[in-house]
Amino acid sequence: MADGEHTLNLKVTLSALALRHLKDRAEKLGMTLDAAAADALEQQLFDYDDYDWGDDPENDPRTMTMAPYDPSEPTYSVEEVMAEFNAELEKRLAEKR
Repeated sequence: MADGEHTLNLKVTLSALALRHLKDRAEKLGMTLDAAAADALEQQLFDYDDYDWGDDPENDPRTMTMAPYDPSEPTYSVEEVMAEFNAELEKRLAEKR
């Protein structure tokens, strides 16, 4: 558990439709139902004003600008990127074992 997190034991009553949406979300994200519910609650309570983004508006995700699109920038296939990502993930997991 990350610093600053707290575990709450809650009993929540949901409609059948809301439960179906939550189950679908959990399945799509590869999460447990409890983790998906916690994630949805965390997102609902998120407030940009709770953070100090500094004086530079480029630090605030609400006001930052994107760099202009450069068609000459190199691109990579999703297969290539995912292979590299998976290799890095496996390496980090092996280090933790």
